[in-house]
Amino acid sequence: MAVLQVVQGGEVGMQYPIRREQTLIGRHPNCHVVLQNDAVSRHHAQILEGHGQYSLEDLRSRNGCFLNGERIDGRIPLKDGDQIRLCEVVLEFIEHPSKVDIGSTDSSQKVENGDVSSTLESNALPEMATSAVLDESSIYVMSDEAEAFPDDSFESPTSSRRMTAADEGASTIDPKVKLRAVLEITRALSRELEIEKVLPKLLETLFNIFPQAEQGFVLLRDGDEASGRLKLKARRARG
Repeated sequence: MAVLQVVQGGEVGMQYPIRREQTLIGRHPNCHVVLQNDAVSRHHAQILEGHGQYSLEDLRSRNGCFLNGERIDGRIPLKDGDQIRLCEVVLEFIEHPSKVDIGSTDSSQKVENGDVSSTLESNALPEMATSAVLDESSIYVMSDEAEAFPDDSFESPTSSRRMTAADEGASTIDPKVKLRAVLEITRALSRELEIEKVLPKLLETLFNIFPQAEQGFVLLRDGDEASGRLKLKARRARG
């Protein structure tokens, strides 16, 4: 299965699998590849697949779509190693990735940077993909009253409600995408040791993986663990 890998702009190194006959690329949350860049059109371009052949098409974008440095007009065939530029973002088309395929369950991946080393073995991937990789016990929907966070803290979790199966079903996130989120978060954490720098990167990664998210918060338990009090450490809003 082919993938698009970010080589410039955005989250460098992130991979997007091309699983369908039509893969939309743009800024709009309903795109299959969501690029958080104001210069990118809402529906900027698409990759089409038919009988094992791939092609790139510009969707009349405002700033154009470039293939290997040349602006394209209409539909152009893609080959392995081609570079697609959409404004400041450059994506590499990899037809037969030798590295781990983020949508595959027969590979293994090792994330190693500094003191962080994590290996996901091939026989563990299916189990992780079918289980709740992101434990819903730590996912909460904030009430309107809690949104302001007047003192940047609240009692856990009196001003929130746990996300239910119905809430989660509304987004219908592929378990394999959840697995990719875990891998990307691991990479982000491995690059930084200071919590003030880690948390914004964590939120940025989650926003890239879950395009339907509008707001994100990171709450950490206060030093006095007996109080059960959570303190707001980072926040992010889409747009």
